[in-house]
Amino acid sequence: MSTPAITLFDHNDALCAAWREAFADVPDVTVAHTSLTDLPAHDVLVTAGNSHAIMDGGLDLAVRDLLGQHVQDRVQWQAAASLGGTIPVGACVTVRTGHERFPWLVYAPTMRTPQTIPPSNVLLATLAVLTNPYDDAQHTIAIPGLGAGAGGLAPDVVARTMRTAWDLTRGAR
Repeated sequence: MSTPAITLFDHNDALCAAWREAFADVPDVTVAHTSLTDLPAHDVLVTAGNSHAIMDGGLDLAVRDLLGQHVQDRVQWQAAASLGGTIPVGACVTVRTGHERFPWLVYAPTMRTPQTIPPSNVLLATLAVLTNPYDDAQHTIAIPGLGAGAGGLAPDVVARTMRTAWDLTRGAR
């Protein structure tokens, strides 16, 4: 199993700048200042949200609109089948999307219900994404700013926290 290349993407200038600084010495991570609509194809698209996988706001809604309602249904079914109905912060669910640009979706909640969150939720969600088992067909992963939207965290906090998760899974710098 190979290690996938990661693209951190967001339309927020400050977040992209904070990521560039935090990940400056990591060649396997690139930063893309872009929206979901303009993001190039990746094997895996990551989205965060709430533990109930109700994708009705922010990036989740954009993901659902782009990939289709069936993706939310699959995430919720997987949560019901393997996690008792909700996805805890620190866990993730991977589903096939049937979409040409993003054939896989990883849903990694940063909150139980929509609310402002602590940085530890971003750490747990990022750890779940980075330690998720990816197969050899999943070479590229696009990850948005976890906790940067409805989670209410500042860009520098998001970037540093996601970098901490990287260091914990790949070895400290």
